[in-house]
Amino acid sequence: MISLAELQQQISLIFSSIIGGAQLPTPKKNYSTRRLWGVESFTDIETIRELANCYYKQPEKRILDAGSLFQRAANMALACTLKIEDEEARLFLLDEKVLPLYAYAHTSFYKFITIPEYQKWHELNINIFKLFFDNLAKLSALVLTIGKPRSYEWNLREMKYVSGILRNKYSAEQAGILLLETAKKASRLNFPEALQLQLYDLALENFATDFYDEHNYPNASIIDNYQEAMKASFALATKLASTEEISAKELQAIQQKMQTMLERIGQLKKHERPNEEVENTDHTSPIDQSATLSQRTTSRLVI
Repeated sequence: MISLAELQQQISLIFSSIIGGAQLPTPKKNYSTRRLWGVESFTDIETIRELANCYYKQPEKRILDAGSLFQRAANMALACTLKIEDEEARLFLLDEKVLPLYAYAHTSFYKFITIPEYQKWHELNINIFKLFFDNLAKLSALVLTIGKPRSYEWNLREMKYVSGILRNKYSAEQAGILLLETAKKASRLNFPEALQLQLYDLALENFATDFYDEHNYPNASIIDNYQEAMKASFALATKLASTEEISAKELQAIQQKMQTMLERIGQLKKHERPNEEVENTDHTSPIDQSATLSQRTTSRLVI
């Protein structure tokens, strides 16, 4: 059985080498999934999928079990698919076989999180939110790869909605941390950069509640996490704007967000040392300052 590390390496491969900025071919015919995956792998995946379907039909008690099994089958199917050299056959399997499994896993986790009746049998905890965001990030990467922008936009709406539920159940900081971890994982796996940007921006939305709180001084973790997410978001936006994958207006909004962050850091620095005169001798622009942000990190603030 393929290990988690091997699977992650193969997932990274699909988004770094298969996409490559090129247009993927449209499959012109059906393929034998049994032949492409091999009889043993095909049987194992189908057995898990059928059991997941049985649980899916008992949603109040087994919806989480269904989601976990669909996700397991999807990971196995993806691993088998990435071994196939025929690009057209690989795309056929991604679209027709792998994507639906991740979609059913997503629907299972989403139903459990958003429908209170399902939570009578299992507690809604942080690990379930983590499963949801990990699965949805992978599903969103696949729909972008295959070329289904409407599905991607729908995924983003559900991602934001569940982020709000997570925030209300735990805290804005907890929601931000989980989304930041998801974004960093998406980056390590070479998921599409547009998706990475969305994840970092969603993390920023959650961290912003405490970071810009005028009545309470944010803790060091909030400051560090906000800066990390902002720096990654800015770098991604700059790169995507250079290839016209986002508009100049979208880039300008992120540049403004960066400048606002730097101004907030200046305010916090003064608050930390109210009796000291703070002089800024760095005459570079706020955007240029952001490029060296990580090189000047202290235990509390960066400026």
